[in-house]
Amino acid sequence: MARHTPAQYRSAIRRLGLKSKNGYEAEEISLFCPFHRDEHPSFSANVRKGLYHCFQCRRSGKIEQLVWELAGQPFDLYVGIRGGDLGYMDSGRPYSAPPRPTGVSKDENSIDFRGVMVPFNVVPEAVAYLRSRYISDHVATRLNMKYVEEGRANGTYFAKRLVIPIYNASGVIINLEARDVTGENSLKCLYPKGALKPIFEWYKLDKAQPLFVFEGIIKMAAARVDPYFKNSTATLGASISEYQLEQLLQFDHIVLVPDNDAAGDEMARRLRGMLKGKNLKVLRIADRTIKDADDIPNATGMTIK
Repeated sequence: MARHTPAQYRSAIRRLGLKSKNGYEAEEISLFCPFHRDEHPSFSANVRKGLYHCFQCRRSGKIEQLVWELAGQPFDLYVGIRGGDLGYMDSGRPYSAPPRPTGVSKDENSIDFRGVMVPFNVVPEAVAYLRSRYISDHVATRLNMKYVEEGRANGTYFAKRLVIPIYNASGVIINLEARDVTGENSLKCLYPKGALKPIFEWYKLDKAQPLFVFEGIIKMAAARVDPYFKNSTATLGASISEYQLEQLLQFDHIVLVPDNDAAGDEMARRLRGMLKGKNLKVLRIADRTIKDADDIPNATGMTIK
């Protein structure tokens, strides 16, 4: 039995930006599949049953699950249903955080995302970008990397970008890192305007082990190819806020891996002052002509390992 009304399912499908040639009023809506390059509508969503199915790539499931996969939010939260089961997470969700408690109101720190996120591995440009950074599919999948052809987050517009959703401990997207995969955009990295900036996945990491701190998620992802850097995070920029400092102070031993530039030098200086009394070390790339971790393979021919 469907958990929501046909009107609510139609609303979600429209908001996800799934395109239809014949409109959205039928019970069985014919759409272009968001999971593969679809030249003809091969994706069907039944708004009475609350189910979807692609006749080409064979992806199928509940529309609630589809919303979570593409938008990273529970269905009720995404379509604006108040007092509903905001904690709904299907077993196929890509994120393993505990579900939010039933009846919790909209998270004040969630971002307003408009667009369609598809898995990175169905877009050749996104795969090529990760290959150029020597980031494995395993690491990219673990970080729930997506691709957005065109979208907005908190009003910030971006197109043709690899997207890394940033969750809080309740499984709500509170930020995202959007990386240009074309090589043609002067702004290589974008974050949504006004989004909360945490230490990436700090609540999942081992507080008793050394914490490796990188400036950006892509740099961290390149390092995580080596299990030595498994307990690593990113600060989403060279500046560190008081909010992030509170999270860092929960770790006993911090190892900063700064960029080899003026911003990286300043980051190391400021962090040393902020973490007075903490065990802080700075791990630098020996060759100062190499700016950061994801440049190492291309610059030296060596892997991170």
